[in-house]
Amino acid sequence: MDLPGWQALRSELHDQGVEFVTVGLEMGGAEVLRPFIEDAAPEHPSLIDRAHRMDALFGVTNIPSGIWIDERGTIVRPHETAVPPPVMRPDENGDLKPWGMGGRYGFDADHYADMVRDWASKGADSEYVLTPRDVIARSHPQTREISEAAAHFELAQHVWRQEGFSERALAHFARAHTLQPDNITYKRQAYSQYRVSVTDVPDDRTRFMQSPGEGEPWPFVSDFSADMAALRPPRSSSARTASRYRPTATPDQISSTIPNGHAPDQKPYTLESTQPSANARTKLRPRDSSAYMTIMNETAQTP
Repeated sequence: MDLPGWQALRSELHDQGVEFVTVGLEMGGAEVLRPFIEDAAPEHPSLIDRAHRMDALFGVTNIPSGIWIDERGTIVRPHETAVPPPVMRPDENGDLKPWGMGGRYGFDADHYADMVRDWASKGADSEYVLTPRDVIARSHPQTREISEAAAHFELAQHVWRQEGFSERALAHFARAHTLQPDNITYKRQAYSQYRVSVTDVPDDRTRFMQSPGEGEPWPFVSDFSADMAALRPPRSSSARTASRYRPTATPDQISSTIPNGHAPDQKPYTLESTQPSANARTKLRPRDSSAYMTIMNETAQTP
């Protein structure tokens, strides 16, 4: 959803020596993201990361995120939430509407764009460029659990491509999600591909329906709505929200989302009832999302 916004900001700042590179994290490959890229027609490089190398190399755990890299190839702002201001585009009726995630979830997209503009204008003197010490302080250590999660996620993808959402594939997804529960990209990839697999006639919005419908069996202990609720500031309704979206999870399954809390005798991603067939119909409200992570790379033309 945010590619048009990044393209607009790139058009504004490119003559000042700033280049944008957008990277789509998608284990389903290029064909999944092709419609979004072709629709936006970006002038900047728009890449596909099927293996989630961005997670391993830059510590990305959620999207949309942005990383600033200067003309020397040095990271001056590590990954953080990054959303461009929305752009006006015609809807299906021809009416101009804001397009993009800017302004949603409390994120100040206009301020973020101003930060990039300041960097483009002032280069290393920008107040938003961090010192090496601050970059390191904001970066997350690569613990053993994170490395093991990456290995299980890679194995899950391999098995999924061979067998679909078999018990073996679900077990590896479970371990990846358990070992690194804050890696939302690992979770959402499983959610979206599962949703497509159990929808009768998938369309371009199906993969964004990443939570179960009421009473619908769900092979994961979490879902997009519960994950987002966990990231928000505490509210009195948070517990109710989280429990609402875990209709098939047992107490043992829920506790297994805690790091190192996986109960070895449990199968946290195994359904209590028979898994829905591949032809099961779903009636869910589409959830807007973005499949893109952005890297800003300032060239040597910086003043």
